[in-house]
Amino acid sequence: LRFRGLGSSGGDENIFLDSIGLGEEPPSAPTTASPVDNSSVGDLRPLLSVFNAFDYQSDLLTYQFQVFDDAELTRIVSDVPAVAGGTGTTSWTVGVDLVPEAQYWWRCRATDDSGHTGPWTETATFFVLLDNQPPTVPILLGPSDGGQLPDLTGRLTWLESTDPDEGNHDFVAGYRVQVDDDPAFASPEIDDASIVPLTKATGAISVSLAELAGSDSLVLGTLYHWRVNAEDSHSLASAWSDGPARFVFGTDALAPTCTITSPADDATVTGTPITVTGSATDDLSGIDVVAISTDGGTTWTEAVGAESWTHQWWPAASGDYQLVCRATDLAENTGDPSTPITVHAELDRTMAFAQASATVDEDAGTYNVTVTLSAARAVEVTAELIVSGTAQSAADFEAPPELVRFFPGQTTLVFPVTITDDAASEGDETLILQLANANLTDVSFGAYDSLTLTIVDNDAVVDPGIFSDGFEDGDTLRWSATVGLQQ
Repeated sequence: LRFRGLGSSGGDENIFLDSIGLGEEPPSAPTTASPVDNSSVGDLRPLLSVFNAFDYQSDLLTYQFQVFDDAELTRIVSDVPAVAGGTGTTSWTVGVDLVPEAQYWWRCRATDDSGHTGPWTETATFFVLLDNQPPTVPILLGPSDGGQLPDLTGRLTWLESTDPDEGNHDFVAGYRVQVDDDPAFASPEIDDASIVPLTKATGAISVSLAELAGSDSLVLGTLYHWRVNAEDSHSLASAWSDGPARFVFGTDALAPTCTITSPADDATVTGTPITVTGSATDDLSGIDVVAISTDGGTTWTEAVGAESWTHQWWPAASGDYQLVCRATDLAENTGDPSTPITVHAELDRTMAFAQASATVDEDAGTYNVTVTLSAARAVEVTAELIVSGTAQSAADFEAPPELVRFFPGQTTLVFPVTITDDAASEGDETLILQLANANLTDVSFGAYDSLTLTIVDNDAVVDPGIFSDGFEDGDTLRWSATVGLQQ
Protein backbone atom coordinates (compact mmCIF):
# COMPACT_ATOMS: atom_id res chain seq x y z
CA LEU A 1 0.00 0.00 0.00
CA ARG A 2 1.14 3.53 -0.75
CA PHE A 3 -0.30 6.88 0.35
CA ARG A 4 0.31 10.39 -0.90
CA GLY A 5 -0.77 13.55 0.77
CA LEU A 6 -1.35 16.81 -1.11
CA GLY A 7 -0.81 20.12 0.59
CA SER A 8 -2.70 23.39 -0.06
CA SER A 9 0.36 24.89 -1.71
CA GLY A 10 0.37 22.19 -4.34
CA GLY A 11 3.24 20.11 -3.01
CA ASP A 12 2.97 16.50 -1.96
CA GLU A 13 4.20 14.55 1.06
CA ASN A 14 4.87 10.84 1.56
CA ILE A 15 3.20 9.20 4.58
CA PHE A 16 4.98 6.18 6.10
CA LEU A 17 3.07 3.68 8.26
CA ASP A 18 4.88 1.34 10.62
CA SER A 19 2.07 -1.22 10.47
CA ILE A 20 -1.48 -1.62 9.37
CA GLY A 21 -3.91 -3.80 11.26
CA LEU A 22 -6.71 -5.61 9.57
CA GLY A 23 -9.71 -6.22 11.84
CA GLU A 24 -10.01 -5.03 15.50
CA GLU A 25 -7.89 -5.92 18.55
CA PRO A 26 -9.83 -7.30 21.58
CA PRO A 27 -9.42 -5.66 24.99
CA SER A 28 -6.57 -6.71 27.27
CA ALA A 29 -7.18 -8.74 30.42
CA PRO A 30 -8.35 -6.77 33.47
CA THR A 31 -6.23 -6.94 36.64
CA THR A 32 -7.53 -8.14 40.02
CA ALA A 33 -8.04 -5.25 42.45
CA SER A 34 -9.94 -6.68 45.43
CA PRO A 35 -10.20 -8.91 47.24
CA VAL A 36 -6.55 -9.67 46.67
CA ASP A 37 -5.54 -13.24 46.03
CA ASN A 38 -5.72 -15.52 49.09
CA SER A 39 -7.37 -12.89 51.28
CA SER A 40 -10.55 -13.22 53.32
CA VAL A 41 -13.81 -11.31 53.22
CA GLY A 42 -16.32 -10.74 55.97
CA ASP A 43 -19.42 -10.51 53.78
CA LEU A 44 -21.60 -13.26 52.34
CA ARG A 45 -21.97 -11.16 49.18
CA PRO A 46 -18.55 -9.60 48.69
CA LEU A 47 -17.74 -6.82 46.25
CA LEU A 48 -15.35 -7.95 43.49
CA SER A 49 -13.29 -5.26 41.74
CA VAL A 50 -10.84 -5.19 38.82
CA PHE A 51 -8.60 -2.57 37.31
CA ASN A 52 -10.05 -1.88 33.88
CA ALA A 53 -8.77 -3.56 30.71
CA PHE A 54 -7.09 -1.55 27.93
CA ASP A 55 -8.80 -1.25 24.57
CA TYR A 56 -6.78 -0.13 21.53
CA GLN A 57 -9.78 1.49 19.88
CA SER A 58 -10.98 3.09 23.13
CA ASP A 59 -14.29 1.28 22.78
CA LEU A 60 -16.75 1.14 25.61
CA LEU A 61 -16.23 -2.05 27.59
CA THR A 62 -18.41 -4.32 29.64
CA TYR A 63 -17.10 -6.87 32.13
CA GLN A 64 -18.10 -10.44 32.87
CA PHE A 65 -17.50 -11.78 36.41
CA GLN A 66 -17.62 -15.46 37.41
CA VAL A 67 -17.37 -17.07 40.89
CA PHE A 68 -16.67 -20.79 41.40
CA ASP A 69 -16.51 -23.06 44.42
CA ASP A 70 -13.73 -25.25 42.99
CA ALA A 71 -10.17 -24.54 41.85
CA GLU A 72 -10.81 -26.26 38.47
CA LEU A 73 -13.51 -23.66 37.65
CA THR A 74 -16.13 -26.26 36.79
CA ARG A 75 -18.91 -25.24 39.23
CA ILE A 76 -20.19 -21.68 38.80
CA VAL A 77 -21.76 -20.27 41.94
CA SER A 78 -22.61 -16.81 40.60
CA ASP A 79 -21.85 -14.80 37.46
CA VAL A 80 -22.87 -11.70 35.57
CA PRO A 81 -22.40 -11.43 31.78
CA ALA A 82 -22.01 -7.69 31.40
CA VAL A 83 -21.23 -4.94 33.92
CA ALA A 84 -20.65 -1.48 32.47
CA GLY A 85 -17.07 -0.38 32.89
CA GLY A 86 -16.35 2.19 35.56
CA THR A 87 -13.69 4.85 35.76
CA GLY A 88 -10.39 3.14 36.36
CA THR A 89 -11.98 0.16 38.07
CA THR A 90 -15.13 -1.88 37.65
CA SER A 91 -16.93 -3.65 40.50
CA TRP A 92 -19.70 -6.18 40.96
CA THR A 93 -21.39 -7.53 44.07
CA VAL A 94 -21.83 -11.31 44.08
CA GLY A 95 -25.46 -12.07 43.40
CA VAL A 96 -26.05 -14.90 45.91
CA ASP A 97 -25.14 -15.57 49.53
CA LEU A 98 -21.91 -17.50 49.71
CA VAL A 99 -21.29 -20.18 52.32
CA PRO A 100 -19.46 -18.98 55.45
CA GLU A 101 -16.05 -20.49 56.21
CA ALA A 102 -15.58 -21.56 52.57
CA GLN A 103 -13.12 -20.86 49.76
CA TYR A 104 -14.05 -19.46 46.34
CA TRP A 105 -12.28 -18.67 43.05
CA TRP A 106 -13.15 -15.87 40.65
CA ARG A 107 -12.17 -14.27 37.35
CA CYS A 108 -13.21 -11.43 35.02
CA ARG A 109 -12.84 -10.45 31.36
CA ALA A 110 -13.82 -7.49 29.16
CA THR A 111 -15.84 -7.24 25.92
CA ASP A 112 -15.92 -4.18 23.64
CA ASP A 113 -18.99 -2.77 21.95
CA SER A 114 -18.14 -4.65 18.75
CA GLY A 115 -18.38 -7.97 20.56
CA HIS A 116 -14.66 -8.65 20.83
CA THR A 117 -13.88 -10.43 24.12
CA GLY A 118 -10.50 -10.28 25.80
CA PRO A 119 -8.70 -12.85 27.98
CA TRP A 120 -9.64 -13.69 31.58
CA THR A 121 -7.80 -12.28 34.52
CA GLU A 122 -5.54 -14.66 36.37
CA THR A 123 -7.78 -16.68 38.66
CA ALA A 124 -7.84 -15.34 42.22
CA THR A 125 -9.17 -16.97 45.36
CA PHE A 126 -10.73 -15.65 48.57
CA PHE A 127 -12.22 -17.05 51.74
CA VAL A 128 -15.54 -16.15 53.30
CA LEU A 129 -14.51 -15.87 56.94
CA LEU A 130 -16.90 -13.84 59.03
CA ASP A 131 -14.57 -14.07 62.05
CA ASN A 132 -11.05 -14.76 60.86
CA GLN A 133 -8.51 -14.88 63.69
CA PRO A 134 -4.83 -13.97 63.23
CA PRO A 135 -2.08 -16.48 63.97
CA THR A 136 -0.59 -16.65 67.43
CA VAL A 137 2.25 -14.25 68.17
CA PRO A 138 5.67 -15.81 67.52
CA ILE A 139 7.72 -16.46 70.66
CA LEU A 140 11.38 -15.51 70.27
CA LEU A 141 13.87 -18.16 71.35
CA GLY A 142 17.29 -16.81 70.47
CA PRO A 143 19.62 -15.16 70.70
CA SER A 144 18.97 -14.21 74.31
CA ASP A 145 18.29 -10.54 74.85
CA GLY A 146 21.55 -8.68 74.31
CA GLY A 147 23.35 -11.75 73.01
CA GLN A 148 26.06 -11.64 70.37
CA LEU A 149 25.85 -12.70 66.72
CA PRO A 150 29.45 -12.43 65.57
CA ASP A 151 28.74 -12.44 61.81
CA LEU A 152 26.06 -13.14 59.20
CA THR A 153 26.06 -16.83 60.09
CA GLY A 154 24.38 -15.93 63.39
CA ARG A 155 20.81 -17.20 63.56
CA LEU A 156 17.46 -15.79 64.69
CA THR A 157 15.14 -18.44 66.12
CA TRP A 158 11.51 -18.36 67.20
CA LEU A 159 8.71 -20.75 68.08
CA GLU A 160 6.43 -21.34 65.12
CA SER A 161 2.96 -19.80 65.32
CA THR A 162 -0.34 -21.64 64.94
CA ASP A 163 -3.56 -20.48 63.32
CA PRO A 164 -6.86 -20.70 65.22
CA ASP A 165 -8.73 -21.16 61.93
CA GLU A 166 -6.90 -24.25 60.68
CA GLY A 167 -10.24 -26.07 60.55
CA ASN A 168 -11.38 -23.54 57.93
CA HIS A 169 -8.51 -24.30 55.54
CA ASP A 170 -6.45 -21.48 57.02
CA PHE A 171 -2.81 -21.83 58.06
CA VAL A 172 0.32 -19.87 58.85
CA ALA A 173 1.66 -18.92 55.43
CA GLY A 174 4.80 -17.01 56.38
CA TYR A 175 6.71 -14.73 58.72
CA ARG A 176 8.01 -11.20 58.56
CA VAL A 177 11.34 -10.37 60.24
CA GLN A 178 12.47 -6.83 61.03
CA VAL A 179 15.89 -5.78 62.35
CA ASP A 180 16.65 -2.17 63.24
CA ASP A 181 19.10 -0.20 65.37
CA ASP A 182 16.08 1.93 66.38
CA PRO A 183 13.76 0.32 68.97
CA ALA A 184 10.82 2.05 67.24
CA PHE A 185 11.66 0.23 63.96
CA ALA A 186 11.25 3.47 62.04
CA SER A 187 13.60 2.42 59.22
CA PRO A 188 14.58 -1.26 59.53
CA GLU A 189 17.83 -2.44 58.00
CA ILE A 190 16.08 -5.78 57.50
CA ASP A 191 12.38 -6.04 56.61
CA ASP A 192 11.89 -9.49 55.10
CA ALA A 193 8.41 -11.03 54.72
CA SER A 194 9.54 -14.03 52.72
CA ILE A 195 10.11 -16.54 55.52
CA VAL A 196 7.90 -19.53 54.71
CA PRO A 197 7.57 -22.42 57.18
CA LEU A 198 8.66 -25.77 55.81
CA THR A 199 5.81 -27.58 57.53
CA LYS A 200 2.59 -26.63 59.25
CA ALA A 201 3.54 -28.56 62.39
CA THR A 202 4.44 -26.61 65.50
CA GLY A 203 8.20 -26.28 65.93
CA ALA A 204 11.05 -23.82 65.86
CA ILE A 205 12.01 -21.71 62.86
CA SER A 206 15.60 -20.56 62.52
CA VAL A 207 17.15 -18.33 59.84
CA SER A 208 20.65 -16.99 59.51
CA LEU A 209 21.17 -13.27 59.10
CA ALA A 210 22.64 -14.00 55.67
CA GLU A 211 19.28 -15.43 54.54
CA LEU A 212 17.48 -12.15 55.22
CA ALA A 213 17.21 -9.39 52.65
CA GLY A 214 19.10 -6.30 53.83
CA SER A 215 21.52 -8.12 56.13
CA ASP A 216 24.48 -6.74 54.14
CA SER A 217 23.69 -3.31 55.65
CA LEU A 218 24.31 -4.45 59.24
CA VAL A 219 27.27 -2.75 60.92
CA LEU A 220 29.65 -4.62 63.21
CA GLY A 221 29.74 -3.43 66.82
CA THR A 222 26.10 -2.25 66.71
CA LEU A 223 23.17 -3.15 68.96
CA TYR A 224 20.12 -4.19 66.93
CA HIS A 225 16.50 -4.80 67.86
CA TRP A 226 14.52 -7.56 66.14
CA ARG A 227 10.94 -8.77 65.98
CA VAL A 228 8.78 -11.24 64.05
CA ASN A 229 5.12 -11.54 63.13
CA ALA A 230 3.15 -14.28 61.39
CA GLU A 231 0.70 -14.01 58.49
CA ASP A 232 -2.02 -16.53 57.65
CA SER A 233 -3.12 -17.73 54.23
CA HIS A 234 -5.77 -14.98 54.18
CA SER A 235 -3.16 -12.22 54.60
CA LEU A 236 -4.13 -11.54 58.24
CA ALA A 237 -1.05 -10.83 60.36
CA SER A 238 -0.43 -11.42 64.06
CA ALA A 239 0.89 -8.81 66.45
CA TRP A 240 4.65 -8.40 66.63
CA SER A 241 6.62 -10.60 69.00
CA ASP A 242 7.23 -9.31 72.49
CA GLY A 243 10.33 -7.26 73.29
CA PRO A 244 12.82 -6.15 74.17
CA ALA A 245 14.76 -8.46 71.85
CA ARG A 246 18.26 -7.23 71.06
CA PHE A 247 21.51 -8.62 69.75
CA VAL A 248 24.99 -7.27 69.21
CA PHE A 249 26.21 -7.76 65.67
CA GLY A 250 29.84 -8.62 66.25
CA THR A 251 31.50 -8.90 69.68
CA ASP A 252 30.70 -6.90 72.83
CA ALA A 253 33.85 -6.57 74.91
CA LEU A 254 32.93 -3.30 76.64
CA ALA A 255 32.10 -3.53 80.35
CA PRO A 256 29.30 -1.38 81.82
CA THR A 257 29.66 1.31 84.48
CA CYS A 258 27.60 1.96 87.60
CA THR A 259 27.03 5.01 89.82
CA ILE A 260 25.29 5.53 93.19
CA THR A 261 23.23 8.72 93.14
CA SER A 262 21.60 8.54 96.60
CA PRO A 263 22.45 8.76 99.45
CA ALA A 264 25.29 11.18 98.90
CA ASP A 265 28.84 10.50 100.03
CA ASP A 266 29.33 11.28 103.77
CA ALA A 267 25.55 11.38 104.34
CA THR A 268 24.02 10.50 107.73
CA VAL A 269 20.91 8.30 107.72
CA THR A 270 18.56 7.49 110.57
CA GLY A 271 15.33 5.78 109.53
CA THR A 272 15.13 2.37 107.88
CA PRO A 273 14.83 1.04 105.31
CA ILE A 274 17.23 3.35 103.45
CA THR A 275 16.54 3.65 99.72
CA VAL A 276 19.74 3.50 97.68
CA THR A 277 19.38 4.59 94.02
CA GLY A 278 21.71 4.77 91.07
CA SER A 279 22.23 4.36 87.35
CA ALA A 280 24.15 2.00 85.07
CA THR A 281 25.34 2.48 81.50
CA ASP A 282 26.39 0.08 78.76
CA ASP A 283 27.35 1.09 75.22
CA LEU A 284 26.23 -2.09 73.44
CA SER A 285 24.24 -5.04 74.71
CA GLY A 286 22.54 -3.27 77.61
CA ILE A 287 22.42 -3.76 81.38
CA ASP A 288 21.45 -7.17 82.66
CA VAL A 289 21.84 -6.83 86.43
CA VAL A 290 23.14 -4.37 89.04
CA ALA A 291 24.59 -5.46 92.37
CA ILE A 292 25.24 -3.33 95.46
CA SER A 293 27.58 -3.85 98.41
CA THR A 294 27.33 -2.08 101.78
CA ASP A 295 30.61 -3.48 103.10
CA GLY A 296 33.04 -2.11 100.52
CA GLY A 297 32.65 -4.98 98.04
CA THR A 298 32.97 -8.02 100.30
CA THR A 299 29.38 -9.18 99.80
CA TRP A 300 26.92 -8.26 97.04
CA THR A 301 23.14 -8.04 96.76
CA GLU A 302 21.16 -7.72 93.52
CA ALA A 303 19.38 -4.39 93.09
CA VAL A 304 16.00 -3.83 91.42
CA GLY A 305 16.14 -2.37 87.91
CA ALA A 306 18.84 -1.97 85.27
CA GLU A 307 19.71 1.39 83.73
CA SER A 308 17.92 2.98 86.70
CA TRP A 309 17.98 0.87 89.86
CA THR A 310 17.00 0.93 93.54
CA HIS A 311 17.84 -1.08 96.64
CA GLN A 312 16.18 -1.16 100.08
CA TRP A 313 18.98 -1.23 102.66
CA TRP A 314 18.53 -2.25 106.31
CA PRO A 315 21.70 -1.49 108.28
CA ALA A 316 22.26 -4.04 111.03
CA ALA A 317 23.49 -1.44 113.51
CA SER A 318 24.63 2.15 113.82
CA GLY A 319 28.05 2.84 112.30
CA ASP A 320 29.88 3.78 109.11
CA TYR A 321 29.30 1.83 105.90
CA GLN A 322 31.04 1.82 102.50
CA LEU A 323 28.62 1.50 99.58
CA VAL A 324 29.67 0.48 96.05
CA CYS A 325 27.80 -0.86 93.03
CA ARG A 326 28.73 -2.77 89.89
CA ALA A 327 26.83 -3.76 86.72
CA THR A 328 26.84 -6.76 84.39
CA ASP A 329 25.68 -6.37 80.78
CA LEU A 330 23.68 -8.80 78.66
CA ALA A 331 26.92 -10.04 77.06
CA GLU A 332 28.06 -11.09 80.57
CA ASN A 333 30.70 -8.36 80.92
CA THR A 334 30.95 -7.19 84.56
CA GLY A 335 32.26 -3.71 85.20
CA ASP A 336 34.53 -2.51 87.98
CA PRO A 337 32.95 -1.44 91.29
CA SER A 338 31.98 2.20 91.50
CA THR A 339 33.84 4.76 93.58
CA PRO A 340 32.96 3.96 97.22
CA ILE A 341 30.80 6.33 99.23
CA THR A 342 30.68 6.45 103.04
CA VAL A 343 27.31 6.52 104.80
CA HIS A 344 26.90 7.12 108.54
CA ALA A 345 24.00 5.17 110.07
CA GLU A 346 22.63 6.60 113.32
CA LEU A 347 19.74 4.34 114.09
CA ASP A 348 17.02 4.66 116.72
CA ARG A 349 16.20 1.13 117.90
CA THR A 350 13.69 1.66 120.70
CA MET A 351 11.06 -0.89 121.74
CA ALA A 352 8.28 0.21 124.08
CA PHE A 353 4.66 -0.30 125.10
CA ALA A 354 2.20 2.23 123.72
CA GLN A 355 1.38 3.32 127.30
CA ALA A 356 2.63 2.82 130.83
CA SER A 357 -0.66 1.84 132.47
CA ALA A 358 -4.26 0.89 131.68
CA THR A 359 -7.36 -0.55 133.34
CA VAL A 360 -9.65 -3.33 132.21
CA ASP A 361 -12.90 -4.70 133.69
CA GLU A 362 -12.76 -8.27 134.88
CA ASP A 363 -15.60 -9.22 132.53
CA ALA A 364 -14.07 -7.47 129.45
CA GLY A 365 -12.84 -10.76 128.03
CA THR A 366 -9.56 -9.52 126.49
CA TYR A 367 -7.25 -6.53 126.50
CA ASN A 368 -5.11 -5.76 123.44
CA VAL A 369 -1.54 -4.84 124.29
CA THR A 370 0.41 -2.71 121.77
CA VAL A 371 4.21 -2.71 121.49
CA THR A 372 6.10 -0.51 119.01
CA LEU A 373 9.56 -0.56 117.42
CA SER A 374 10.91 2.86 116.47
CA ALA A 375 12.39 1.62 113.16
CA ALA A 376 11.86 -1.50 111.10
CA ARG A 377 14.64 -4.05 110.78
CA ALA A 378 15.62 -6.45 108.04
CA VAL A 379 15.87 -9.25 110.61
CA GLU A 380 13.56 -10.51 113.33
CA VAL A 381 13.58 -8.52 116.60
CA THR A 382 12.47 -10.16 119.85
CA ALA A 383 12.35 -9.35 123.55
CA GLU A 384 11.34 -11.33 126.60
CA LEU A 385 8.02 -10.52 128.26
CA ILE A 386 8.32 -10.83 132.08
CA VAL A 387 5.02 -11.14 133.97
CA SER A 388 4.45 -9.98 137.59
CA GLY A 389 1.79 -8.26 139.74
CA THR A 390 -0.93 -9.29 142.20
CA ALA A 391 -3.07 -11.03 139.60
CA GLN A 392 -2.48 -14.75 139.24
CA SER A 393 -1.94 -16.56 135.95
CA ALA A 394 -4.74 -19.01 135.07
CA ALA A 395 -6.92 -17.76 137.96
CA ASP A 396 -7.11 -14.12 136.78
CA PHE A 397 -5.68 -14.16 133.24
CA GLU A 398 -4.26 -16.49 130.63
CA ALA A 399 -0.49 -16.28 130.31
CA PRO A 400 0.64 -13.96 127.47
CA PRO A 401 3.41 -15.03 125.05
CA GLU A 402 6.87 -15.34 126.52
CA LEU A 403 8.44 -13.34 123.64
CA VAL A 404 7.50 -10.15 121.86
CA ARG A 405 8.38 -10.91 118.21
CA PHE A 406 8.72 -8.33 115.39
CA PHE A 407 9.12 -9.82 111.91
CA PRO A 408 11.37 -8.08 109.34
CA GLY A 409 9.87 -4.74 108.35
CA GLN A 410 7.31 -4.75 111.20
CA THR A 411 7.10 -1.76 113.59
CA THR A 412 3.82 -2.36 115.48
CA LEU A 413 2.80 -5.50 117.35
CA VAL A 414 -0.58 -6.12 119.01
CA PHE A 415 -1.34 -9.20 121.09
CA PRO A 416 -4.37 -9.99 123.32
CA VAL A 417 -4.33 -10.79 127.03
CA THR A 418 -7.34 -12.88 128.05
CA ILE A 419 -8.91 -11.82 131.40
CA THR A 420 -10.63 -14.46 133.57
CA ASP A 421 -14.02 -13.43 134.98
CA ASP A 422 -14.09 -15.41 138.25
CA ALA A 423 -16.71 -15.36 141.03
CA ALA A 424 -14.28 -14.56 143.82
CA SER A 425 -14.49 -11.24 145.58
CA GLU A 426 -10.84 -10.28 145.70
CA GLY A 427 -10.69 -6.57 144.85
CA ASP A 428 -8.74 -4.93 142.05
CA GLU A 429 -5.55 -6.69 140.95
CA THR A 430 -2.59 -5.76 138.75
CA LEU A 431 -0.84 -7.51 135.88
CA ILE A 432 2.59 -6.07 135.08
CA LEU A 433 4.31 -6.81 131.75
CA GLN A 434 8.02 -5.95 131.47
CA LEU A 435 10.17 -5.89 128.28
CA ALA A 436 13.67 -7.32 128.72
CA ASN A 437 16.61 -9.00 126.97
CA ALA A 438 16.24 -8.03 123.30
CA ASN A 439 17.93 -10.36 120.83
CA LEU A 440 19.83 -7.46 119.16
CA THR A 441 22.37 -5.48 121.16
CA ASP A 442 21.46 -2.13 119.61
CA VAL A 443 17.78 -2.40 120.62
CA SER A 444 16.93 -0.43 123.75
CA PHE A 445 13.70 -0.02 125.68
CA GLY A 446 11.87 3.28 125.83
CA ALA A 447 10.24 5.10 128.72
CA TYR A 448 7.30 2.71 128.52
CA ASP A 449 9.34 -0.45 129.00
CA SER A 450 6.60 -1.86 131.26
CA LEU A 451 2.81 -1.87 131.27
CA THR A 452 0.75 -2.03 134.48
CA LEU A 453 -2.70 -3.38 133.72
CA THR A 454 -5.24 -2.98 136.55
CA ILE A 455 -8.02 -5.58 136.51
CA VAL A 456 -11.14 -4.08 138.11
CA ASP A 457 -13.01 -6.67 140.21
CA ASN A 458 -16.75 -7.02 139.56
CA ASP A 459 -17.70 -9.39 142.43
CA ALA A 460 -19.73 -8.31 145.57
CA VAL A 461 -17.97 -7.98 148.97
CA VAL A 462 -19.66 -9.64 152.03
CA ASP A 463 -19.80 -7.38 155.20
CA PRO A 464 -18.41 -9.47 158.08
CA GLY A 465 -20.48 -7.52 160.64
CA ILE A 466 -23.14 -9.95 162.00
CA PHE A 467 -25.30 -8.93 165.02
CA SER A 468 -27.73 -11.15 167.09
CA ASP A 469 -31.20 -10.37 168.24
CA GLY A 470 -32.49 -12.10 171.45
CA PHE A 471 -29.57 -14.50 171.42
CA GLU A 472 -28.65 -16.03 174.77
CA ASP A 473 -25.22 -17.27 175.51
CA GLY A 474 -25.15 -21.02 175.09
CA ASP A 475 -28.51 -20.99 173.39
CA THR A 476 -28.01 -23.07 170.32
CA LEU A 477 -31.67 -23.59 169.60
CA ARG A 478 -32.87 -20.11 168.76
CA TRP A 479 -31.00 -17.30 167.01
CA SER A 480 -31.49 -14.79 164.26
CA ALA A 481 -29.07 -12.61 162.31
CA THR A 482 -29.16 -9.74 159.83
CA VAL A 483 -26.56 -9.76 157.04
CA GLY A 484 -25.68 -6.50 155.35
CA LEU A 485 -24.43 -6.67 151.72
CA GLN A 486 -22.07 -3.93 150.53
CA GLN A 487 -21.47 -3.34 146.83
